[in-house]
Parts: sequence; structure tokens; C-alpha cells
Amino acid sequence: MTALILLFGAATCLFLVNQQVPMFADDLCRAHHDFSLERAIGYAWGEYMGWSGRYPVMLINNMLFSGDGTGLIVLSLLNSAILVFLGWFIVVQLGRKSELANVCLLLAFAALTWFSARSFGEAVFWKTGSVQYFWGTVLAIVLVLPMAQLASGMCLRRPGVTSRTVFIFACLIGGAWLENMSVAVVAVGLMLLVYARFIAKTRMPRWIVAGFVAWILGTVVLLAAPGNYVRVEVVNRYEPVVSKVLGITSYLLLHMDPLIMLTMIGFLVIAVLSRPPEYQRNLLLAIILFGTGVIAAYATIGAPVMVFKGRLAFPTQVFFVLSALAIFPHQLFSEGLGRCQKISRTALMAITLIVAIYMLVDGRTIYREYRSIANQEAKRQEMIAEAVNNKLTTLKLPALYFNSKFHTRGREVNHGRRFARDITFDPNYFTNNCYAKYFGLKKVVL
Repeated sequence: MTALILLFGAATCLFLVNQQVPMFADDLCRAHHDFSLERAIGYAWGEYMGWSGRYPVMLINNMLFSGDGTGLIVLSLLNSAILVFLGWFIVVQLGRKSELANVCLLLAFAALTWFSARSFGEAVFWKTGSVQYFWGTVLAIVLVLPMAQLASGMCLRRPGVTSRTVFIFACLIGGAWLENMSVAVVAVGLMLLVYARFIAKTRMPRWIVAGFVAWILGTVVLLAAPGNYVRVEVVNRYEPVVSKVLGITSYLLLHMDPLIMLTMIGFLVIAVLSRPPEYQRNLLLAIILFGTGVIAAYATIGAPVMVFKGRLAFPTQVFFVLSALAIFPHQLFSEGLGRCQKISRTALMAITLIVAIYMLVDGRTIYREYRSIANQEAKRQEMIAEAVNNKLTTLKLPALYFNSKFHTRGREVNHGRRFARDITFDPNYFTNNCYAKYFGLKKVVL
């Protein structure tokens, strides 16, 4: 019950922040003042044929970003609902019977993701980013985590017919969601199936195998899109494979945040000292989840990107967090503990509480900064309305400021929880064109 209360509290906070984040210039490329399902389907198909194979993502974007603003409220509600589901899923899969341990597990997940995911704002707060990367990562976790647990020798409860059907459908659209995660899940899933069959001598349940097959089908649909790599021409730069591998490796090291590393080391030390019965299984699960994050990074070799950073790294960061949670010391919350174990439990609870309080304080700051961004965007729209009334065709707008250090005079802010992608000094840049078209101007510029 306490864990659920925490989840709904976190979901409420996420909703409040999401409501303060305006549609940035990129979002407006798929936004309209009126809603049309037929147009949304047509735009998504056009982008599938000439831009990106992420048909479910593009369809949702075109639907939610259009209309009188109701879609944005729905998007915020869906983000919160998905957060509740993810937290519940983690507790069910990685938690134990101890309510106190599950609360600490949830707080550890929240704190590690909040502070260690360096692209958190871009992947969760940015509206386009949340649909593409936050939702896509959750879909990948839904398939990979149960497969990894089964391969590690853990038991899962058999879900009902409805749950199995929803699971298989989620895997189908999940495979068509995000290129590097789709490829990574296929690679990891194949390795887990082989390991379970020939090394662990166990078989995956049929509903898991059906979900994996559905994921492969979705991946085929995604990668077979005629326009899936048109973006390479936009980037207008080609890198040798060796250069890409070296670039991804160097950036991958940066995404192993010190907080995640310290958490892993702490949990491993406790596990080595106490040697719980499930020690080896948990360690194998952690290795699989960590490896999934690494494979997701190297899967970007075939994508039209030059370096592994930003929202591309978000799935990897989350799987690194999950790998730390896989070795969470539940044994410290059992009965009959020795003096050292009790001290370790007290220390763990104290650290978790301190970090949770700091996260609340930081969250309050982030909320206020996004509220300021929303107010600044509202003032810009007042300037736009006045310019339209005066029949001006070109308008110069002020940059958006989080504070004196973080602002969009460089076009983009992407620093942890703070994210904003704005128009530029170039009136012909594509985000400027999207922004101007949406508000009925010919040109806008910072």
C-alpha cells in the first residue's frame, strides 16, 4: 500500500511538471490547431514512407499534438499512468514480500533515474521525447525483464489470458517503436532463448516466446520502412564504422553515472558479505540487464547519428539503473539479522530517505523553472498575436531562460532534468519554419 501511495504521488508530480512544459519548436512540426484522425494517419504513413519507420510514435504525436490542447492533457495523464505501471512492474518483478524493502526499492529507482539519467528531461518532459523514448523504454522493459528473470532461474507467475494478450500486443508495437532498442531486444532475446534452452536447460513459456516473436515482427516493420534512413542525408555526414564504435564507447563510459556505480558497488558488497540464497541468480539478472543497456548503445551504429548521447542514451541509462536494482539487498529486511546487517539496513534506509528528500527539493526547483518557461512562452505568444494583428510577417522572439546559466540562446538546453529545444538565429532553420507556420507567421527568429 505504501509503495502504491508513493507511485501515485510521483505520478501526480510528473503530471504537474508535464503541464508546465510547453510544446517546443520540434513538437510544433507535427501539431495543428484542429484535430483530424484521418490527417494523423496520413501524416504518420507519409513519415513512414519518407522519414522514419516509427509509425506508432508518429501517429501518437500527430494525434496528441493537435486540437485545442486536450491532447496535451491526455499526454500528461498517459505519462503518469505509464510511470505508475513501470513502478508497479518493478516492484512485482524485483520486489519481495517486505513492504519496507519495496518502498526503498522504489525510492532507489526514482532517485537513480532522476539524478543519473543525464537525458531525463529530454526523454520524459519533452513531449516528443516522452512518447518516443520514455514509452519505448518501458515497452522494452516489459519484455526483457521477464525473459532475463526466467533465464536467470527465477519463477514468474503465469498471467491470465487478457494479460497475455495485452503483453503480446505491447511487444508487437514495441518492436516498431525505437530502432536501437528494437534491435537490442531482438539480440538479447535470442541470446536468452539459446542460454535457457541449451545451458540452463529450461524453456521459456509460450506467452513469452509469442511476445518475443511479436517484437521481431514489429522490428521488421520498423526497419523495413523506405524512409527509415533518409535522415542520414539530412545529417549530411558519414562516419566509418570503426569511428562510430570508438565514439559510442567513449560516450558510453560517461553514461555509467557515478551514482549508479556507487549503488552497484554498495549492493554488491552487502551481497558478498551476506550471501543470500538468490545471490547468483540476482547477479546473473544484473549482468543481463546491464548487457542490454550496452547492446542498445552499440545498436546505434546502424542509425543516422554520429555520437551516442542525449535521448538516445536514455534507454541504456534506465537499464543500468535496473541492473543495480536487480541486486537490491532484500536480505537486510528479513528477520533474525545480526548486528552488522541491522546497521547496514539502517544506513541504507537513512541514505534512501536523505536522497528522497533532496529529490523532492530538486523537483520543486524544476517545477518552478518549467513554470517560468511556460510563462515566458505565453508572453511570446502574446507577442505573436500582436504581430499577426498588425500583419507583420517576421518576428524576433526572446530566448527561453531556466536561469542565468541555462537558456536557449544556443538553441537547446539539455542538462539532466532541464530540457528545451527552441527556434534558432537562422530564420530558415526547420524548427523556425515549424514554429512560424503553426502561429501564422512567415519567419521567426531569436
